[in-house]
Amino acid sequence: MKEPKDKRTKAYKKWLAKEKKSQINLGDKVAKITEATGIKKFVGYIFNEDCGCAERQEALNTEVNKLFGRTHTEPLTEDEYNYIMKCTKQRGFSIDDQTILTRIYERVFAKRVTTSCVSCSFVIQIWNPLEKLFNAYNGQE
Repeated sequence: MKEPKDKRTKAYKKWLAKEKKSQINLGDKVAKITEATGIKKFVGYIFNEDCGCAERQEALNTEVNKLFGRTHTEPLTEDEYNYIMKCTKQRGFSIDDQTILTRIYERVFAKRVTTSCVSCSFVIQIWNPLEKLFNAYNGQE
């Protein structure tokens, strides 16, 4: 059976590869060690149910990355990446752009935007961090 062709853009695939390399995945390393040493199998045998390893692994990955200065928690999706790329080439942001970019910011940085006037603080609070993230993985920073 033939594998389906990967339809993501070349630029996005390159960005995602750099994104994954930048992560400090201590939770993944602990999981590999517990599996290799048999601890995971032993715990599964004793408790005979899901012990919450996957949740702890993900939490450890997230918290360690935050601790070492990684400000975002989720990578951009291809659509988000392409949207930000489009926005970097234009001047100014429409209300629709601001709304979409605010949603992207909230998802990627896991932060709720709390301001009485998003338009006033948009560039500093939302656009600059998104552009910095975008540029960092495109080798522009």
